[in-house]
Parts: sequence; C-alpha cells; structure tokens
Amino acid sequence: MRIDSFYFGSMVIRGRKFDHDLVLTWKGEVFPRNKQHEVTADEFDKILEHSPEVIIIGTGTGGAMKVSPTLHLRAKINGAEVIEAPTPQAVEEFNKQIKNKKTIGLFHLTC
Repeated sequence: MRIDSFYFGSMVIRGRKFDHDLVLTWKGEVFPRNKQHEVTADEFDKILEHSPEVIIIGTGTGGAMKVSPTLHLRAKINGAEVIEAPTPQAVEEFNKQIKNKKTIGLFHLTC
C-alpha cells in the first residue's frame, strides 16, 4: 500500500481517487472516516485492535483535526508509536513507515 498523491480534499491510492477522510492499513485496506475534525476514542480503539507498530495521523492541510493527548498515551501503552503531522507531511511519513512497519494512517483531507 502506498499513497500515490495528496492534494487538498483528495487522495489517490493505487490509482483510485478518494474525496473523504480515510483510514489506511498496511494490509491494503481503505476505510472512510466518519468524523472529520477529531479522532474519537472509539475510532482509536478500533485501530489499536489491529496491533499496529506505527499510527500516522494526518491532521489536515492546516492542522485542523485534533488528537487528544490521552490517545497518544493509549497508543504507547499498546506498543504503538503515534506520528501526528499536517496531512502533506503525514503522507510522506506513511509512505516511508509502511515499507518496514505495520502502519495505519488516519487522514483528514481538507483543513
């Protein structure tokens, strides 16, 4: 799994264009996200069930999506590293990390 490209409001994965927030897994799965400006505890719990080594969070082009410090702690307790960055940088980091680690990405595609 690799993200081909990202631009405000859209992401291209394996040649397919997506216009909504996404969750991507190292297994090649692509899921839509329901919330846009926050990562909920329920959403995060579902991610942790996959036992990722790395969780990349793309907070949007301007960093509008918020991530609670509690979720960072929960990831650490479960053995996962969280990397939070504006989506353009998070896409680069996702493509780098997924080569060698069990990586899940949550991406906010707009603001």
